[in-house]
Amino acid sequence: MKHYRLFLTALAAVFSLGLSAQLQDGGVYWIQDAATGQFISQGSSWGTRATVKDVGGIGFEAVFVSEGKYKLQNVMWNVANDASLGMRADLFTDQASADWELTASGDGYKIGVEGNYLCNNGTPNAIGVKDLGTTEDINSATVWNFLTRAEYDAAIQAYKDEKAAAFAELMGLSGVTNVSSLETAITDPNQFAAIDVTTSITNPTLESNWDGWTHGKTFDNRNEGPGVGQGCAEFWNGCGYATQTIEGLANGLYKLEFVGTFRPKNSGEAEKVASELTSSPAFVSVNDASVEFVHW
Repeated sequence: MKHYRLFLTALAAVFSLGLSAQLQDGGVYWIQDAATGQFISQGSSWGTRATVKDVGGIGFEAVFVSEGKYKLQNVMWNVANDASLGMRADLFTDQASADWELTASGDGYKIGVEGNYLCNNGTPNAIGVKDLGTTEDINSATVWNFLTRAEYDAAIQAYKDEKAAAFAELMGLSGVTNVSSLETAITDPNQFAAIDVTTSITNPTLESNWDGWTHGKTFDNRNEGPGVGQGCAEFWNGCGYATQTIEGLANGLYKLEFVGTFRPKNSGEAEKVASELTSSPAFVSVNDASVEFVHW
């Protein structure tokens, strides 16, 4: 008996890597919650509010200030101006540099400035993204790991492999431990029949504008919401979502394919991000799994 094919390219899981032995002045790091495996990113208010996500972490350049203190400059925006992790009523990733004090805790750090410590204690918004918070109680502060580019890439790959193994177990597939072995398994014509079910999606090409889709913005301090036209949708200088619930599918494995890109700010930022980074704050999710958009 053949099974229907299902493979989600949107994959996520929880994985934690050890802290690099020492932060290098000028080194670029992805900041990870040591307990949950989530990463500091941006989104929400103005598109630059500091957030916490399963995938889509952004890189910060650690600039040495004094013993135990660093500026954390957002490499995505910091081409023509000083755009850093800083406070302006709330935490944003495009503010003037703050001198963050790193307090060693276990294998990671607690990160604070002027008695306020970073804390992953926010409530998920409509698309499951949490605003990064603070606490004055250092004992309640989150412990963070600083991952290099290679460590971040390995963490994201581990997310994918763990989720792939979970999908395979759910479907009763043996011998699947990662994305590669799952892809091999589902291409076996003796086990799976490839059936195109794109018609189950209402208006998949967006040629009928927002017909079939629920859309909106995740904050209220800008007028811009998601735009649609010419068979595509975009969010300009802001943050929002477009979702659809697909019903009536038979039990099976389904592969989701889509086209999406993320372009930061102007050409200078776009070129820098495309050449130096792999992560993007934009993502697509299916059920409890997410994957980052590529940069353009």
